[in-house]
Amino acid sequence: MKMRPLFVFVFLTSASMCISCASANYHLRVDLIGQSRDARQVEEDAKQMKSAEAEDVQVVYELPAGVTSSKKGIQVTRDSAFELVAKLRVSIDDSYSILTFFGLWGYDYPSDENWRNGLCCWQIPISWITLTLWAWYSPLYWPCRVSESNDASDVNDRKKRMINMLKRATRAADGTVLFISRLGNTAPGVPGNSGPSMHSLDMVSAAGYAFRKRQ
Repeated sequence: MKMRPLFVFVFLTSASMCISCASANYHLRVDLIGQSRDARQVEEDAKQMKSAEAEDVQVVYELPAGVTSSKKGIQVTRDSAFELVAKLRVSIDDSYSILTFFGLWGYDYPSDENWRNGLCCWQIPISWITLTLWAWYSPLYWPCRVSESNDASDVNDRKKRMINMLKRATRAADGTVLFISRLGNTAPGVPGNSGPSMHSLDMVSAAGYAFRKRQ
């Protein structure tokens, strides 16, 4: 019986080490064009949408035929087969700050990792009561920390996540083609994956335009 607490601790530690740290979430901004719908609702629909629902959205890095770009913005000619339905922007949610790292504040995890909300939210009061000792030493809190770095795998993961969110936003705006106009950028002063220290992080924002074929 005396070995049971030790066994439970070792089991939880091993299980937590098998679960990777959380990924950062992203802010989405949708500006609808020629539509009377609420853009904020479109943003929420995109965030809740499953990736499979936007799988057929075509991603292009060159403007469709009949569409040009200038200082005034995107121009669509009358004879173009496409119409512009939305302007899209996405950027990393860097609010996983010192408070989150020490377990004193929650974080809005990505939709594909929302199971972490149930795991992490109840641990916040414990971290407050224990003056952050729980977040430091409890294996249960380790999966609640957000880990982002400039390693090639993390950069590639952020790229995929941003494109995926832009595709979902395109679908939510009734678009079928996503033109990516910007992908990358560096954000100075973003919390690191080894603690609350700040460092520059690459691949943190993207922008694009959603098109659909004319009826």
